[in-house]
Amino acid sequence: MKNPEQFLSELKSAGLLRVLRDVECLPGGMARLADGREAVNLASNDYLGLAHHPSLAEAFSRAVRDEGVGAMASRLVTGTRREHSCLEEALAALKEENKRQNEAISRLNQEKIDLEGQRVRATKESQSLNEELLRTEGEVSRLEQRKVSASMEEKQLLDKLWENYELSHEAARQQRVEIESVQKAGRRIAELKRSISGLGSVNVGAI
Repeated sequence: MKNPEQFLSELKSAGLLRVLRDVECLPGGMARLADGREAVNLASNDYLGLAHHPSLAEAFSRAVRDEGVGAMASRLVTGTRREHSCLEEALAALKEENKRQNEAISRLNQEKIDLEGQRVRATKESQSLNEELLRTEGEVSRLEQRKVSASMEEKQLLDKLWENYELSHEAARQQRVEIESVQKAGRRIAELKRSISGLGSVNVGAI
């Protein structure tokens, strides 16, 4: 079995012997070594840099002046200091406020999701309405073209009636029947052709 001196000597030879070093803690997470060099203290628990904060130092000094120093027994034995209760109440209030803020954020996120859904649906409805509008405009355009064609055919028919039967435009218009639909107009034209055919040898196709 190795004696302590031999064991420590072997650790030192291997560069594994750990020794205490004098350091001076500086603000901002820095430390001054014994040889005067300054280095960043990455092993400090002072993550927020509060160890040298003036407000914290003043509060600590005031607490020492007002409350004294020294260890106390368990709170269940000697009672709870009012300062501890105030700190616990403040922490509880902070956690409750944090909870409310998180709930508010969750509600806002849900409202955002709902509004996004409404926007998507509105966009789809708008696209559908635009497509329907385009179809309607196309149908109106086709009907307008058919109307123009029907007017031209009517004029040609009136001209032929005058040429073949000396029936004036005005007289023909008095005999005109309003067309309710293309299908009814087709049937009416067929009836007129049959009626004209019954009059004698006329050019039904020309009419």
